[in-house]
Amino acid sequence: MLRAIMSRFDSSAQGTFSRFTCKNLSLFTTERPWNNNAKGNSCIPAGIYEVKWHKSPKFGWCYKVCNVPGRSEILIHSGNFYWHSYGCILPAKKLGYIEGKKAGLISRPAVSLLNSFFNKQSFILEIRDDYLNSSVTN
Repeated sequence: MLRAIMSRFDSSAQGTFSRFTCKNLSLFTTERPWNNNAKGNSCIPAGIYEVKWHKSPKFGWCYKVCNVPGRSEILIHSGNFYWHSYGCILPAKKLGYIEGKKAGLISRPAVSLLNSFFNKQSFILEIRDDYLNSSVTN
């Protein structure tokens, strides 16, 4: 089973931002700021999770992060700002600003790329809080 790494490098009131990598796949992600793992209002805790292909009533076929303590329905879907996520992970091809607010950019193509890369197969996602090791550039 493939293993992806999501290395968080920035978190503030404007969101939590990470680099998502697996072999030759490299994307960014946007999540909500940490809020004590509050359902629908927080990024998920750092840890290791299984991710499965899943049919969502709202987003259709997408990936779902499983076995997050105290949480469910954590999906990987498109969106630019952390408030587009209710605790989900939003992939992006790059990071930047929209109207002065931090955002993930080119999100729909990033989701398509991620979905094609994993090809409906489950994978392991390791989420790391690497804030002190930040050297990421767009």
